[in-house]
Amino acid sequence: MLTTLKLLAFRNHAHTSLTGLGRMVALVGANGAGKTNLLEAVSLFAPGRGLRGAAAEDFGRAEEAGTGGGWGISALLHSGHDYTELHTGIRPADTLSASTTSAAAVSEGGDSGKDSVKRRQILADGKAISQADLLDQLHIHWLTPAYDQLLVGAVGDRRRFLDRLVFGLFPQHLRGLNRYEHGLRERMTLLRHPSPNGRWLDAVEAKLAENALAIAAARLEVATRLNRLLAEQRDGFLQARLSLNGMVEQALATGQTALAVEEALRAAMSQARANDAAQGINSHGVHRSDLVVSDAAGNRPGARCSTGEQKALMLSLTLAYMRLVTTDSAKPALLLLDEVVAHLDARRRRALGEQLADLPCQLWLTATDASFFDGWPGDTNQFFAVDDGRVT
Repeated sequence: MLTTLKLLAFRNHAHTSLTGLGRMVALVGANGAGKTNLLEAVSLFAPGRGLRGAAAEDFGRAEEAGTGGGWGISALLHSGHDYTELHTGIRPADTLSASTTSAAAVSEGGDSGKDSVKRRQILADGKAISQADLLDQLHIHWLTPAYDQLLVGAVGDRRRFLDRLVFGLFPQHLRGLNRYEHGLRERMTLLRHPSPNGRWLDAVEAKLAENALAIAAARLEVATRLNRLLAEQRDGFLQARLSLNGMVEQALATGQTALAVEEALRAAMSQARANDAAQGINSHGVHRSDLVVSDAAGNRPGARCSTGEQKALMLSLTLAYMRLVTTDSAKPALLLLDEVVAHLDARRRRALGEQLADLPCQLWLTATDASFFDGWPGDTNQFFAVDDGRVT
């Protein structure tokens, strides 16, 4: 778990330091006080752009004098008997000394977003690491109000949510996704050529099919394992059930051999070349798959459930995933829950507290009122008041 978290010029936090952190960290304050900003800072120690999906240059506290647009986050990670210093951020242009850079966790490079003007670097014990390398350090999962619309929103959002679950368990999945996306771009570049090279396309599509099979197999493995846990789960919430809607995943789920599925995808891509070139799309592959979350008891897709039921399904899925993560790996695990308790009645709030108390992971939660946590077990639960970027 994280025993220390320090923020410099991050969002509305000028200089914030939380030390001596325990298993449950509850951040309490009014809307806009900066509670979610603290969760977002923690989430940047997972691959990607954090729980809000923001670009690196958007995190800085512009009004902080002398920062020059830079910002930094430092954390001390405790795992067993070992401690690792983690840092990430952006260096103010040519203004920080080497010692300040290390302390503030700021320097250039790292964030792979194409629209980022400034790029952030991630350091572990002073050495630069990639975002994928973070998966070797710890697991971080989060549930935020943005996920309230996940089950009725865009397919791409659900697919990205699924892949985040998968690479939390199988770090190589992230690298496979990156290779697959590169292959899709390469195929489209070839298709846009007036006279596409057929042999080159064959080679690109063969590699795409191979990567797609590995991606689909990993997704299916995680969904299957989660469904087993969800079937056993008794947590006071709706029982979720997962299914995958995609050509490759469904073929594997029905027992077709990997070779047959791979060959079918290759053939489908080859036959669709003319149409894909005309429309400017890649019409076949795992980039078009969807995650379907259903209410197992009522046999209803989540999209047809009420708003409250959808939240309950997402909580059920989150609890099962954290049980799977903490059973499958010895790496430290963190669960970030942003304003989740506010949507539950008193009975379900207590049920959530009991379930979370059994999870061997560090919990970070936000709420507007500390009374939401009344009745939660745990003698070491910590409460921090957040007010306009200040924490006490």
